[in-house]
Amino acid sequence: MNIVSSRILHLPCRADSILEIMVSIADTDKSVSLLRSIPLLQETLQAVQAAPKKCVKADNGNYEKIPGCNGFKHLYDPDTAEGGIEFYELQDGLWLILVDTKTKQVMTSRHSLGGKLVLTAVLQANIDISDLENTRDGSLANGHCMIYGMETDGSFETVYAPRRTLKWVSVIIDPSRFFPCTRLDARDIPAAFLNFLENGIPIAHRNIPMTREESQTTLQMIDCTLKGSYRSVFLQSKALELLCLVLSGFKEIQTRQPGIVLTAKDYARIERAKKYIQDSFSDRPNIEELAFAVDLTRHKLQFGFKQLYGDTVAHVREKMRLEYALKLIRSSEMSMIEIALETGYEHQASFARAFKAAYGISPMEARRTTGKTLR
Repeated sequence: MNIVSSRILHLPCRADSILEIMVSIADTDKSVSLLRSIPLLQETLQAVQAAPKKCVKADNGNYEKIPGCNGFKHLYDPDTAEGGIEFYELQDGLWLILVDTKTKQVMTSRHSLGGKLVLTAVLQANIDISDLENTRDGSLANGHCMIYGMETDGSFETVYAPRRTLKWVSVIIDPSRFFPCTRLDARDIPAAFLNFLENGIPIAHRNIPMTREESQTTLQMIDCTLKGSYRSVFLQSKALELLCLVLSGFKEIQTRQPGIVLTAKDYARIERAKKYIQDSFSDRPNIEELAFAVDLTRHKLQFGFKQLYGDTVAHVREKMRLEYALKLIRSSEMSMIEIALETGYEHQASFARAFKAAYGISPMEARRTTGKTLR
């Protein structure tokens, strides 16, 4: 994206100083680019709290104090998005971001959270993330927790399309404050995360399927109606609860699969395997062929799919080709037998059975009900 101009948001600060927050606008003026980092969010928090009024109006929306909490709410400009984000400093070195918004324009965010352990529990998003070289580096996937720890100067970018619902929670913690904040025992922390906390060795972006308890905890934070100090204490307890649930769950996965450790390169190969499946539905490579194509062992490939996508290679492939079949049914004039062959089914009958099992209706019924939501 070519940024050709910038708007500067001015918020009143203590001692009549001016805090400048860069909000860049693309040349079409229909694509908003934001920078998020802990120092910038902390400065914004100080500015909002020092303002004489509860609500501070700015070019990119309104900033509101949250009574009884060390936090602020940013409601986006109505032309940009509905809703916004909330930022809280729960403890020294422990922060929380709640995202609940629906975009109206293309929005680009640069997340500069290097040197911090970050856990993002996603209820709705399905968005790819990219590094500075615009290389795909992971995703914010519905029903998953993305957890990572980047090098100190690390950052990544997300691009939100118009009319996209975004709903997630990010718990961010400074490694030097991890044990004082959580009171956890270092012996209980998975090795990869302990290595980051103690030695700064980066953790690649990992998507871990959320359990029912983790989803409930995430939703309780976003839907919290408590006010004042009750809200602050509740959110802090839930943030720590989510962190404990995810880390303990990750350790259990590692225990069930002893000796399997995935590196950043392994995660890239696993994502390449998924792309390989997507590009070769009609060829239907078996798992050995797929593992060989991306230079992984069969066990690592299966383990990686469970971690990144929450299911086996076979189930992920089946889901992908049925989603592709649904797209063809609704957007093309191909016959059902042509769609069956295109998506790797040898017989139209087997395709119809699989489709109905997944969506509750036959392929022909799906074509007649174009535009309606299927299960």
